[in-house]
Amino acid sequence: MTPDDVDLALRDIASAPSVLLGRVVTAFEAVGLTPTEIDWEQETFDAPELPGVTGPISGIVMQRSRAVVFHRVHDVFLSPEQVERLEPVVIAANSELDISAVEVTPQIGALSLRAAVEVGDLELGRVLLGEMMTVAIRRVAADWEVVSPALIAAADGEISAGEAKSRLRPHL
Repeated sequence: MTPDDVDLALRDIASAPSVLLGRVVTAFEAVGLTPTEIDWEQETFDAPELPGVTGPISGIVMQRSRAVVFHRVHDVFLSPEQVERLEPVVIAANSELDISAVEVTPQIGALSLRAAVEVGDLELGRVLLGEMMTVAIRRVAADWEVVSPALIAAADGEISAGEAKSRLRPHL
């Protein structure tokens, strides 16, 4: 096989629809849910609406790790000063969270909370995978509701990092 053959094969794979994203979509459908805004090239989608879940949650298929990551992203980008005020609070929140994690992307000021479902090489049935992803979406939404008020208040300078940490502890 020549390098050109390898490049051609990789191009074919890269342009093929995501098998894992296809499994995700059919798994949601198996539990009566429908993801929206599916982008087959970027392997992203908006999570299905669930009763009691507020705010947009996005899904990202991670082919390398064979996982689906769900994100709840704050709707306002943070300034560099806000990101700096937030760093100690994020560390504290992540030390208390058990399944999800808070992320800050300093380059763009994005604040989010995420949880993942790793599929790996498991041959999960559609209903089981759909239920597992539904649990992950609910976890992201619930944890966001708990941690975001303190995180945002600390980022805005309304409360100190210490106060934000103390507001997190009773909830986590």
